[in-house]
Amino acid sequence: MPNGTPSPITPELLVATFAPSGAVVFRNPAWQAAFGNRADPWSRLEEQDRHQAAECIAEASRGLLVTNQIFSVPTSGREEPLPLLLHFLPVYLAGEEGEAAVRAVAVTGEVLAEPESWTASQTYRLRMETLGRMTMGIAHDFNNLLSGILGYAELMKSQLREDLPEDPAGFADALRTVEQAALDGAALVRRIQQYIRQEKQTHHEPVDLPQIV
Repeated sequence: MPNGTPSPITPELLVATFAPSGAVVFRNPAWQAAFGNRADPWSRLEEQDRHQAAECIAEASRGLLVTNQIFSVPTSGREEPLPLLLHFLPVYLAGEEGEAAVRAVAVTGEVLAEPESWTASQTYRLRMETLGRMTMGIAHDFNNLLSGILGYAELMKSQLREDLPEDPAGFADALRTVEQAALDGAALVRRIQQYIRQEKQTHHEPVDLPQIV
């Protein structure tokens, strides 16, 4: 990489701020190293990823928290695109009349690649930590989806008892099947979360202190 050009592979946090319209307002050096500093902040992405990024900004501008989004950025000096993990966070500020509304979208992220100078143990540890964080985030989002399914299934059961006490078509049995599937999914997510938390607490490995220093 030419002298004076920062490496896109950095342990620093990528940070950018966008207006709700999608216009970029701020980018820190780590972000610029990965995405560049052109007027179009997503110019290095493929068309599908650019569309995904725009959708994430739009969702966050509506007040939704959008996390664990992976993008691939083609980078000179690397055969494979650079994988990036981004989170899109709505920023609420009070307006002139005191009402809170989304005035900006903060985007934070990290590079899911390790410098070539790292040892094999450092690389493995980073990948396991990243996988654990991603899994916990996905599990949280999946739990929210299952909660919605369970909530609407319960509402439908209540309405069904009022509208069709006889239930000749067996809708109640179908709803119980949906409900049980959602409960089984939630139980599976809890087991995954418990395993990751336990692994994080009890995982130990020898380290080379002189090498770290």
